[in-house]
Amino acid sequence: MSFDPPALTFICSPNNPTGSAHPLSVVEAALEAGPGLVVVDEAYGEFGGESARALLDKYERLVVIRSFSKSWRLAGARIGYMLAHPWLIDAIQVARLPYHLSALTQAAGEVALKHAQVVLDGVAEIVAERDRLSKELERVPGVEVFHSDANFILFRTPVDGSSLWKQLADNGVLVRDFSQVIPRALRVTVGTGNQNADFVETLRSVLAHGA
Repeated sequence: MSFDPPALTFICSPNNPTGSAHPLSVVEAALEAGPGLVVVDEAYGEFGGESARALLDKYERLVVIRSFSKSWRLAGARIGYMLAHPWLIDAIQVARLPYHLSALTQAAGEVALKHAQVVLDGVAEIVAERDRLSKELERVPGVEVFHSDANFILFRTPVDGSSLWKQLADNGVLVRDFSQVIPRALRVTVGTGNQNADFVETLRSVLAHGA
């Protein structure tokens, strides 16, 4: 970045697909490296990591974007928002399309905000299950677990990822196959306690029988 500073830098924290969050020092380093805008995507921010909004008072070129699609469970509504300095928001308003959110979508967002505590309680439950599931996966022979600050866990096994994905699907367990990006890696979304237990049991069984 020091040789050819970009006009725009995106940082996903927590990122997809590993789920790990970047420390604020990474965001500050990007802001100090050049004169361009730095956008921090915190779509999974409620699940873990430090929020870059703590740096907004210090840096006018920082933008933090968040979504109602993950922790708020409103993916179909397509609601998102940004935090930035007034001059940046005014500039974006110039290019914003008219009627970008329907009246029903806006109403759904307002209702969700009135029940924010319910959402936060749900996030706490998911985080607790995520940490428990990570420990359970670490006990499965041959499985490498990536640290996650999101609502999913990326893990690597000693067998072919696509083959394992198919066998899990055949046993009623649906995960994401990331083996084309990260060799032998799959990603599982954190579910309920019973769902997570069924997943681990099925994974153990499939691996034990030579996936």
